[in-house]
Amino acid sequence: MIILIEKEKPEESESPQSELQILGNLNSQASTSESGNQPDKVPEVQDLDAEALAVLGEINIEQEKGPPLHPEIANRWTPILSKGLKKEDKRELMQKYMPFENVPSLIAPTLNPECISAISASMLKRDTIIKEKQKQIAAVLTAIGSGLESILKNGDKIEIIRNINDSSKLLCDYFQSETNNRKILITNAVNHNLKETLKGDSDMFLFGTNLAERIKNAKIIQRSGKDLKEKQERLKGPTKTLNWRGPPQLSTRLGGEESNQAQKQAAATTTETTASLTILEVPTPQVGRLQYKYIYK
Repeated sequence: MIILIEKEKPEESESPQSELQILGNLNSQASTSESGNQPDKVPEVQDLDAEALAVLGEINIEQEKGPPLHPEIANRWTPILSKGLKKEDKRELMQKYMPFENVPSLIAPTLNPECISAISASMLKRDTIIKEKQKQIAAVLTAIGSGLESILKNGDKIEIIRNINDSSKLLCDYFQSETNNRKILITNAVNHNLKETLKGDSDMFLFGTNLAERIKNAKIIQRSGKDLKEKQERLKGPTKTLNWRGPPQLSTRLGGEESNQAQKQAAATTTETTASLTILEVPTPQVGRLQYKYIYK
């Protein structure tokens, strides 16, 4: 006689709620309704044969997309992809996942001191930015490596989720920083009057889908401001200059005794001219009037 004993399936040590806690709370910038109604599983669809597909024709796909991601994960990635990580959160993750001791190549190389004095300040700044990117990628690889090691050791499931989730956060932040770098690159090459117009969130386009409309509105505002400025200038009218030129002064370029002698000589000449001036009263045919003549002796 054979007795079959059915073993009960062991309960999981962690509940689904704890897994969501590892993913973290939703960012305040995430939309609660976005992807909220998406199904967790893609329904199975029967494949069509080649002849049926040929009759239907080819599909023009602008941008290929994969299967939908779990809404709980998508809602946590979206705000980081749009705004990036907070500085405090990013610094905490970078310090948590330092490069492995036995993988020294994960450490971003330091620029040689001999090269620092040979390059410009802008080039040095650019090298520093690239080095920071390498540090961030190193933290991502460290987090993934920690998760892989936990899998190989049959480690805790929650710890594996935590490592993969942290690495995804750093990668989302890296993606967002590269989007900003592309914006800066393009903005510096266009009309500086439209730089403020180019500021905005990215979607399927780098500067948003409504860029043409924003540029049109910006030009209308600029044209209105220009017309208003010209009208104010016409109402104000030209301004009259009230400055007048005074009498010429003696040159002061002569220095020392020569300058003093020239000034004394000019003063003496003026005195002599005044002293030699004589006024004569000459009668005129008109009654009650005298004619004055100035005679220099």
